[in-house]
Amino acid sequence: MSPLLAIITQDVSINNEIGVSYTVSIHIWMMFLQGFIYLGIVEYAVAIAWAHLAIDKKNWKQAKEKVSSKNLLKLLIFSFFR
Repeated sequence: MSPLLAIITQDVSINNEIGVSYTVSIHIWMMFLQGFIYLGIVEYAVAIAWAHLAIDKKNWKQAKEKVSSKNLLKLLIFSFFR
């Protein structure tokens, strides 16, 4: 998150220094960098969510094999509230 904030800060300072109302190539470049950093943050979040999903599926299969059908309701309630 901090690289995105740093790039936005640099973009604002560049806009103040240039002082033109039209788009120049530095604006396009800074927008590209902001998008690239934002997509990197989104990729990181998706990877973490995917890893947690895989671990949860693995744990669910192991727990399902260990628990009989009588205790399945207890397992569901316990896993929901933890």
